[in-house]
Amino acid sequence: MLRTFFVPFALVICFFYTSCASPGGLFKSYIHTKGSLNSMELDLLKEYLSRTDASPKDTIFIKYDFNGETCWDHLDLQSDEYIDRVVLSAQMRTTATLKARPGISIHKFRENGNAFNKLKLRDSDIKIDSSGLIRQLLFKEKQTCGTSGIVLPSGEFILVKYDSHFDALSLSGKKMGEVLR
Repeated sequence: MLRTFFVPFALVICFFYTSCASPGGLFKSYIHTKGSLNSMELDLLKEYLSRTDASPKDTIFIKYDFNGETCWDHLDLQSDEYIDRVVLSAQMRTTATLKARPGISIHKFRENGNAFNKLKLRDSDIKIDSSGLIRQLLFKEKQTCGTSGIVLPSGEFILVKYDSHFDALSLSGKKMGEVLR
């Protein structure tokens, strides 16, 4: 039973990293940008997250996917069962990260629209940014494979572009500090 789950999962991970690597090439650094929300924008974001998803905590992690992108096209060729296992694996990673880092909140959103891969459509953790507020505040530039954002209590934020696997969750406090300097 374990082998039935983990062998395909391992293959998926290898396949994803070769097909959705950052533009710089396989295993190169993602593009990190920084910015800041003013207090009104930060309050607006927190209020929106509270209404559409779980209440935000001190540090907010958001994965944002864009309508019409092609990052996961190859996965649509797989069976529904296979896609469901990949979705479950991503959800389990989110749960494990929340347990390990209780001071953060994790939110997954996608842009409003109909052109999404099965992986994004089947993940019940992904909410629709129906008003476009999150895109307007943080994710102004459409990126292949989506972008992740880390919003600190001060309103400072880091964007991790081309973040197909929500690798922003793995950024250490030290790395965040380096990016913000």
